Amino acid sequence: MLFQAKIRRQVFIFSLPKIIVERQKFVVKSREEMGDYIALNWLEPRLAKKFGIKKNQIFVREDWWIDAVKRSRLHTHELVEINLRLRNKMGYEQAHKIANIFERNALKVIKKASTPIPLPPPSRRKH
Repeated sequence: MLFQAKIRRQVFIFSLPKIIVERQKFVVKSREEMGDYIALNWLEPRLAKKFGIKKNQIFVREDWWIDAVKRSRLHTHELVEINLRLRNKMGYEQAHKIANIFERNALKVIKKASTPIPLPPPSRRKH
């Protein structure tokens, strides 16, 4: 996957390493379990501990997962954010801002496409 964004006159272009993309596992959770969060990943220790998120897991709220366009946006956002945090050693705030820009760019592409980007089925973890 190749991504590009322009932020304050800087152009960010990078590809997501196959290893980062393949290792991330999306786990669908109910709104009751997630609260106001749409997605959470394992890189925030406090939240990972609170929600029981294991390494390479991304918890996603069910109402976002079932909507194909939202799911595609979320998929792009989370992978870009994780990539920036791991490879570029960015903090959450900066990585999140850049991921938002990539997400908006992805949405433009998704809207032009006749079908949303297909994603693998979610994992469901039982309590």
